Amino acid sequence: TQQRECAAVKIQAIYRGFSRMKCFVITLCKVITVQTAFRGWISRRELSYLKEEKRRIENEASIKLQKMFRGLSCSMKYSLLSFSAVELQRVVRGFLVREKFILD
Repeated sequence: TQQRECAAVKIQAIYRGFSRMKCFVITLCKVITVQTAFRGWISRRELSYLKEEKRRIENEASIKLQKMFRGLSCSMKYSLLSFSAVELQRVVRGFLVREKFILD
């Protein structure tokens, strides 16, 4: 009987160990699933932030380019207008001097 009792205790211990190992593996799988979901959520959130940051940087760059182009365009128009005004003044003064010379 002692031998049977010892065998029964051994069987119970092995079964409890197996049962606990099974619970541990199931819990571990659940933990891994939760961790995977959380890491995925963190990654998607970070990706969204990075995409937004990229859009903001591209928007600022396009605004800067537009500003530079408009400034250059206005500068060129002003230079052309200034040159045209000086040229017109030169022609008119020359005309006036020639008329004055002819009338005198």
